[in-house]
Amino acid sequence: MVRFRVALSYGFGEVSVEGESTKEVIDSIDQLKTIGRKAARKLGSAPAGKISVEKGLSDVIDVDERGRVKFKVPESSKLSGKEVLALLLLALDEPTSPSDLSEKLSSSWKKVSSKRVSSYLTATGNTPTIRGYVVKDGHGYKLNAAGRGWVKKEILPRLSA
Repeated sequence: MVRFRVALSYGFGEVSVEGESTKEVIDSIDQLKTIGRKAARKLGSAPAGKISVEKGLSDVIDVDERGRVKFKVPESSKLSGKEVLALLLLALDEPTSPSDLSEKLSSSWKKVSSKRVSSYLTATGNTPTIRGYVVKDGHGYKLNAAGRGWVKKEILPRLSA
């Protein structure tokens, strides 16, 4: 009897599934994709291909083979916390929770609590915020069209100057 085997590669390793029919394998792959995304978030590295660095952004952000983000800004004082957060959101393909954003910022820029990240995303009043530039999508946040424009028109040109 024929057995089918399919392997999916993620930043944390490889996950494989076997089955006796293509339908059984395809159903299992759908379940594996969900499990793989959740595992990658828990382990702090994104599945392969989940972070894309656009033209112009590659001068500022570098992504290693495990999906970890590193900022390549020569003078970190050029950027405020909300601007660094906006750059990170621009680089991420899918909505990301404040705790995941905090973890990525702390490992690549400077230590930032998830409470601080949440305040950058949602605060009102005197707190520096990007509230008008993000949308909540599920359990995470991502930049809206105005936010993408803000980063591309105001932050990136200032960094390349």
